[in-house]
Amino acid sequence: MKKILAGILALALITSTIFVSAEKGEITLQTDSSLILYDGGEPTIDDYIVWIGGSIQNINEYKSGDPTENYYDFYSSMNITQETTSLAPWLNSLEKKMIQSGRKADDEIISLIVGVKYAIAGVEGSGTDKVAAAVSSLETNLNISYEKAGNSVYTDTLKGFSDLEQHAWAKDGIEDMSVGSYKGLFGGTTAPDENGFALFSPDQQMTRAEFITVVTRTLFAQELADMPVVTDGMWYKNNYWVAVRHGIISKADYALSEEVLNAPIPRQEMALILIHACFAMGESTSSSSRADKIADFDTIDEAYQGAVLKTYAKGLLTGVDDKGSFAPHQTLTRAEAATVLYRLVNPLKRVSGGLVEFVELPNGFSGIKWSPFVPR
Repeated sequence: MKKILAGILALALITSTIFVSAEKGEITLQTDSSLILYDGGEPTIDDYIVWIGGSIQNINEYKSGDPTENYYDFYSSMNITQETTSLAPWLNSLEKKMIQSGRKADDEIISLIVGVKYAIAGVEGSGTDKVAAAVSSLETNLNISYEKAGNSVYTDTLKGFSDLEQHAWAKDGIEDMSVGSYKGLFGGTTAPDENGFALFSPDQQMTRAEFITVVTRTLFAQELADMPVVTDGMWYKNNYWVAVRHGIISKADYALSEEVLNAPIPRQEMALILIHACFAMGESTSSSSRADKIADFDTIDEAYQGAVLKTYAKGLLTGVDDKGSFAPHQTLTRAEAATVLYRLVNPLKRVSGGLVEFVELPNGFSGIKWSPFVPR
């Protein structure tokens, strides 16, 4: 329904112009071709950053839509065209504002430019040519050049981990995501010894920054590889901006600060990020489990309850005990994080109770997509 409504709006935009006020949150739709001035005052650099970021998210959503939906090709193509039509003038205006203000291209701006490049990749049409030209102009006139960061943490010397004996339930996932089929998504906490074995520290607490990093490393590997090298102490900065750009997290909920991102991540926050990751992969997030299947459901903060139910329905989580308790305020461990992410990228490892269908997963992962069966 969301795609259809968006398509209807895009159809209206063929003969209309839409203007959004960032200050008032108002939308003015005009039914002729004359120009209505933006009524929220002179747009600022931050306004353009918000609008461009929104277009990137919309294009990525349309590109990852369900091809089995009626009119998918028609509406997706129409909406992508509309978004790319908006992007070029916004990028040109951003460049002009940046030059006028003397503001240098910071990490957010550079991340935004990389995001635009990936959003229009594979999209056909004259609108993308204008967007590419606007990006090139931004890079040239703002003197943007950078060394690419790379993404994988895999090293040839790593053979495995020596501290997983008490974590048999997580061992396969940890090893497969470190040295196996999905190598490079997780690393150890120490350098490998002379035999190639390192410590994984499975019971070590996971911080928000660390979890956001492994999620984005899992889903957006090439995009991260094309980001600039981080030269300050915030090693997770690229992952943060990629997560914001793809709707995995929001700036409103997670400020780019060491105090926020270096704090341990509660399991309920992990569940919400996981569901956003599923959506970014193009998986349906409409189904959810029953609250009575989770023994401590009432202790989950209301803002996270829906996400937790969906993670259970998708087979991403099973609880921390025989009762199916979720322990929402308990800090996520490295072993738990590796396990849920392994289930995310390899749905054959998700817990039983659902139906399956073949699907092509992101970044070359292919396998079975989970389609949960919810008891009536």
